[in-house]
Amino acid sequence: MEVVPKKPGVKISSIEDNLRKEKESLMTVKAKKGNNQNVKKNKRNNPNFSEAEDLVLYSFVFRLIQKGIPKSQLKLNTARTWNKVHKYATINRDGDSMRQRWNKYLKKLDRIVQIDDFPPEMEQVLRETFGN
Repeated sequence: MEVVPKKPGVKISSIEDNLRKEKESLMTVKAKKGNNQNVKKNKRNNPNFSEAEDLVLYSFVFRLIQKGIPKSQLKLNTARTWNKVHKYATINRDGDSMRQRWNKYLKKLDRIVQIDDFPPEMEQVLRETFGN
C-alpha cells in the first residue's frame, strides 16, 4: 500500500467525498419504464386476441412445464402469474385478461389446431399435461 503525502490545505475527507460522488454518478443508471405504461386503466383493450398473443400464452405455460413445475403448482388461476407474461413479453394486456383467456379458451387446447406453425413438441407436452 502506497502512502500518499498530504497536500497542504486539502482535506482528505473532501477528496473522498468527491470520489464517492463521482462513483455514484457513474453507477446510477436511469431505469427504463416497463411495459406497464402501455396498459391504461379504465381503457378497454382490444377484446380479440391474435394468434401471436395466444402462441405467447401457450409458450409461457410450456416453459413453466419445461422447468419441471407440476400441473398442480402452476398457479395459472392468479393474475400475478400472468403479469409476468406482460412484464417480459410485449403483450399489451393485463394479467387478469390473460388469465381469463387461458381459463375460458386456451386451456381446452382447441385453439392449437387453428394456430399456424405451432411447434409439435409444445403441442405434445401441453396435451400430455392437460389431458386433451
